[in-house]
Amino acid sequence: MSVIVETYPDTRALVAAAGDRLVQAIATAIASRGQAQVVLTGGGTGIGLLKHVGAHDDAIDWS
Repeated sequence: MSVIVETYPDTRALVAAAGDRLVQAIATAIASRGQAQVVLTGGGTGIGLLKHVGAHDDAIDWS
């Protein structure tokens, strides 16, 4: 197994990249299993991820 390390210039860029991946993972989980479960940390990054998901909620079937 190989490890890929990605670095970002700031927290905003990190949240955007991680948020895009999270939205895709949620959509994929819902499509394949009918549900998705997510656990995030608190603090600025976790809250930023939630905001990112909320801003891109059209990609997720919330029904």
